[in-house]
Parts: sequence; C-alpha cells; structure tokens
Amino acid sequence: ALLVLMIQAAWAVPLLLFFGVLCLQESPMIELRRDQKRDAGLGCIGAAALYGLTLYWAKRYHAQVRAAAAKPSGAQVELVGMAGD
Repeated sequence: ALLVLMIQAAWAVPLLLFFGVLCLQESPMIELRRDQKRDAGLGCIGAAALYGLTLYWAKRYHAQVRAAAAKPSGAQVELVGMAGD
C-alpha cells in the first residue's frame, strides 16, 4: 500500500504542476471560464504541494520501516568453546 501511495504522489506532483501552470497562463487547453482559471491554477499548485509532502512523508516512513526490518531483533550471543585444562 505504501508503494502505491508513493507512485501516485510521484505521478500527481508534475501533472498537477503542469495543469496549474496552464491555468495560471490562461491557456485555451484548459476548458474553463477565464475568471475561474486563476483559482483553478492555484488549487492545482496547492494540491501538488500537498502531494509532494505526502511523497516526502511516505519515503521517510518507508526508510524507517526498512531500517527496522534490517535491525536484528533480540540480543545475539556468541558461543565460545572452552579451552582444555
């Protein structure tokens, strides 16, 4: 589930930034009334920022989970043979 979240966030950030720039430039490629494009562009930029934070959080959490899994659990005891008398 975490990997899916990271992929979705990594995909959404550039796409929303692209849509936001198009809206802010009042591009005819975005079919909205002209007075709505600025608000839509800012909304896309804001959503991209939130997805960016989500991606950052997911990467940090993923790294913590991997580090915890790599750490050995419990104390390890080394057995040493006894020397003869």
